[in-house]
Amino acid sequence: MHSGTRQAVQWSKLWHDNLAALGLWPVWKYMAIQDIRKRFHKSVFGPMWIILHLAILTGGLGFIYGRLFNQPLHDFLLFFVTGLVIWNYLVGALVEGSVAFVGSQGYIKQLCCPKQVYLWRTWFTQLVVFAVGFAACIVVAVFYNRLGWAGLFYGTIGLICLSVVQYFHIMLAGYLGARFFDIPHALRSLLPMLLLATPVTFSRETLKAHNLDFVYRLNPFCHLMDIVRVPFLYSKPASPDTYGFCFIYAVLLCGFAVWAARRLDNRIVYLI
Repeated sequence: MHSGTRQAVQWSKLWHDNLAALGLWPVWKYMAIQDIRKRFHKSVFGPMWIILHLAILTGGLGFIYGRLFNQPLHDFLLFFVTGLVIWNYLVGALVEGSVAFVGSQGYIKQLCCPKQVYLWRTWFTQLVVFAVGFAACIVVAVFYNRLGWAGLFYGTIGLICLSVVQYFHIMLAGYLGARFFDIPHALRSLLPMLLLATPVTFSRETLKAHNLDFVYRLNPFCHLMDIVRVPFLYSKPASPDTYGFCFIYAVLLCGFAVWAARRLDNRIVYLI
């Protein structure tokens, strides 16, 4: 078969498999819910541990960092908890996405369904965990009277954009993680270092005051965080530069994810 024809067939198969997997949403939604139940199996509080963990962490670290950065608690607490929830969402998608195929190898080798089902399974699991944590952020915002209709509107747009980007994070990490088994370990080692360069516990102004503004300007996680956090905190859209950076990043990410999928999709069964 001619190489151009073969590539066209691969693209067509990849596209149809993704659509077919999306159409099987009852399957991957059920799998995701079972994953969450299994995580909190026999726990007294169950999924409420997501909120309890968040409350304990932000209550302690929020007070300490608020004093360190000389920030009023009612301003800093919402900034910190929102940033922490979004950060965990970004990191969770990459780490869990890198084992999406490897962790589902039993299903892949026995069931006849598109492999992208297991990417959507990871995507929905992370989305549910994020939704529980972000619900707590909304409660805190309402408590401090910081949530307006403009913030809800622009924040919802940011959440939709972030969720789309997250699928491509999972897609890229899933295929690379199936090819290179060191990827999950590398991500668990490198992402905590990236946390130090992401305004989760400190603001952009703090970096700018120390001539470190290049850290957030070149950090995609910072921009992805801001398209959600800025509207919810300040009831206004993020800056045009932030939206522009996110758009360029999403296009490049999509390109790399599709490239990895095209190269490795037919080999997944043998790789895992």
